[in-house]
Amino acid sequence: MEKSIKTHVYLAICTVLFLSVFLIAGSSSSVSAGSQSFGYAQIGNSSNSTFGGLLISNFTSPGNVGGITRVEVYMATGGGIVQAVIYSDANGAPVSLIASSETVNVEATNGSWVSFNVNYTALPKFTYWIGVVFQNAATYYYSSGMNETAVYSASSSVASTVCPSGTATTGNVLSVYAVYTPASNGNQSNPWLLTVLISIAIIGIVLAIILAVVYALRKSQKES
Repeated sequence: MEKSIKTHVYLAICTVLFLSVFLIAGSSSSVSAGSQSFGYAQIGNSSNSTFGGLLISNFTSPGNVGGITRVEVYMATGGGIVQAVIYSDANGAPVSLIASSETVNVEATNGSWVSFNVNYTALPKFTYWIGVVFQNAATYYYSSGMNETAVYSASSSVASTVCPSGTATTGNVLSVYAVYTPASNGNQSNPWLLTVLISIAIIGIVLAIILAVVYALRKSQKES
């Protein structure tokens, strides 16, 4: 009988400890979200060709934005050198170059998403101008009737940190978006759920300790 009680207590302790560890792991993984994006991740219903130049659109970053790791642009080109750029905003206009990718020699494509690696820690709820610089002939895609603004510049140089002047078209948005890693303090999970999981895990550990102590005391009393 004593052996049966001992076995049941041991199994109960192991079960509670296992569930506690499982819940802690689950709560930890719930706060680490995968990559997300903001911008216009659709192929525009219109296109236009250029012999080189700067093309950017403005987007407001989400509240949980962290580090921007990649810029994706939909384009068609016979092959050429392209660079992704991010400009800051001031009063609804692009101002300063704050991030850029390495120049990429894009192979010929009839239309595809092209990736550019960047490394920039973004601010939440901030307006960024995201786009590309074409140094050769290429075709860009955009959609009209949107809330964003597209800026087209004849300049193809990003040597200057100040955005070159260009034609701004309100209601147009380029097919470009930024991929980012959510910030650790962003709203990536339900706070109340995370609190409940951690609380249950702590309670489980406390119960496991109590069971172990009770069993040790009972065993000590029987031996005495």
